[in-house]
Amino acid sequence: MAGPSWISESDNDYRLIMMSDHSRYYYKGEGNANIILGLPDNDDRVIMRVLKYDIVQDSEDHMKKSLMLNAQMEFCRMIRQMYFADYADVPLLTSMPVKDLRELDNRLISIRPHDRIHKRLWSAGGMVTVYADYTLLPRTVVNVGPVYCVEIKPKQGWLIDADRVAMSNFGLGSKCAFCSQQFTKVLKTREFSRYCPLDLFSGCRLRIEHAVKSLLQTPQNNLKMFMDGVPVDWSDCTTLFGGRASWLARFVAAALLGDCIEDLPVPLDVDEDDSQEHPAYPKNRVCNFNTKPMPSTCVLQSILAMQKAQTCGFSKVCEKYKRLAKCGLDADLFGHVSRLQSPPDHYKRITEPVDNYLMAVTARDCSVFVTFCQTIDADGCATIKFDGCRYAVRVKVGDLDPKPLTTIDKHRQRNIEIMKSCYSFFDRSIKCKKCMLPILDCSCDNMFTPVNII
Repeated sequence: MAGPSWISESDNDYRLIMMSDHSRYYYKGEGNANIILGLPDNDDRVIMRVLKYDIVQDSEDHMKKSLMLNAQMEFCRMIRQMYFADYADVPLLTSMPVKDLRELDNRLISIRPHDRIHKRLWSAGGMVTVYADYTLLPRTVVNVGPVYCVEIKPKQGWLIDADRVAMSNFGLGSKCAFCSQQFTKVLKTREFSRYCPLDLFSGCRLRIEHAVKSLLQTPQNNLKMFMDGVPVDWSDCTTLFGGRASWLARFVAAALLGDCIEDLPVPLDVDEDDSQEHPAYPKNRVCNFNTKPMPSTCVLQSILAMQKAQTCGFSKVCEKYKRLAKCGLDADLFGHVSRLQSPPDHYKRITEPVDNYLMAVTARDCSVFVTFCQTIDADGCATIKFDGCRYAVRVKVGDLDPKPLTTIDKHRQRNIEIMKSCYSFFDRSIKCKKCMLPILDCSCDNMFTPVNII
């Protein structure tokens, strides 16, 4: 079987790579579900991604994890065709000796973040996925100096009208979903993000630049940087470009909007000190919901189109979710992957709002990689002439995994926490209709709807 388009060698060649000395793999990062491993001297420009499992709550259920991996492959093929033909690649599902995976797991414990080690590498099935390494450029690019990569988690750049009305009933009509969630995060981290996804997806170049710069100032988990494929500590990020956050923000914005033109104006940093202390994020900041059209082929438009797969408000999604259980359609956590490709049937009116919502959530949680370097030969890459220099640029989208059905209940619980956190900042007197207790003391099964609030 031929490999994905980004693989020039045969599948067997990659299987040999996967089974080579595991001590060569280095830790590149991780999310909630996977650990990412890289290879030094990575001529093949690939990474290995391994599923994790919670050593307390989960088991190494071989069948469950295998079904999940196969759902990932099927889903990635589908949405690549629908939304991301130019921006995403289908990974290769392959295998690695169980013994090697377990040794890798033990070796990585000492270098992984302490708050992540309750999850370990899933080794029972010996199954892993091989992805193109989006933090590097193709071998055909002749680079001058390092290859840089900015990875952004853009989050939710659009709010369906029904959800915006519901949020208004909670006094959050001026906030987008991401900025509302900051009230929950600040109770733990004591830091508001200055970033608003509505700016990134606004279609306004200056707002997009501002969004990128805000991420550089308060990255939280929504921005990472790499140099020659190796993660860069956030404290070093601002020094990579001589402290010119404005330059980097302009460059990344140009790439996200799909610019490939003869020249761009030199960034003006007059009267601006990128390293100065910025004022704290005001909790009463109003999000800007205004938009203008973006280029139809740019990566931001592709992500936004997938986010707009959501067809109804979250309260309606929850209602349909409950009906799925009554119809016995909730057993398959990734059933929406096959249903989205199937012809309409009598269950479609129940499943469609749920299935579309889960697809939209994937687009909210994806990552965008802007990888670039100064070049003298950019064969196979787009180029941008910026600030008098020529740069090879590649924009890709990753983390396009299907979300399990349980995501809906998780989001319902998250919305309750957001609501309570917001009231801890604004109004402690609002009461629940069911129990008549202040909403902060209420334990009723509320959803993000005004029904239970007085």
